[in-house]
Amino acid sequence: MKRFLVLVLAAAMMLGCSASAFANASPVTPHVFYSSTPSAKAAHMDVTDGNAVHGNWSYDAAADTWTCKRNDGTQMAGGWFLVRSADGKAQWYLFDEAGKMLTGWVWVKGADGISRCYYLNPVSNGTRGACYLNGKTPDGWMVNASGAWAVNGVVQTK
Repeated sequence: MKRFLVLVLAAAMMLGCSASAFANASPVTPHVFYSSTPSAKAAHMDVTDGNAVHGNWSYDAAADTWTCKRNDGTQMAGGWFLVRSADGKAQWYLFDEAGKMLTGWVWVKGADGISRCYYLNPVSNGTRGACYLNGKTPDGWMVNASGAWAVNGVVQTK
């Protein structure tokens, strides 16, 4: 029975992230991957200080949204950014075209035209918006080393 439920949930998620875990998914599907160097998230997940962008975060309490600007004042928007926090740790964040940091389960179209689903921490615990990598998400789903949702090691796509 448990195996059947897992298969049903996986099928529902593949058909448009309609499961309740995906309630926070944005209708925006960014397709561009960014980092401070030519090596993009789509190619690998090398989270090193050398690849990280220093960012200045801003919170809009009325809209409950976060945005981030580089030290030069340019807005991070329309893709993935490897952002270094004040403690020096670098993590991947996804921003929509307007610069709003996304959270929850989000389908993202890659440069190859294939959409993959990523879990971006929805909890305000100091890592809100950070992409989960290589493990189990709080709602029990597995993500691979690049953060893509995987079932039995197979990345789910649409």
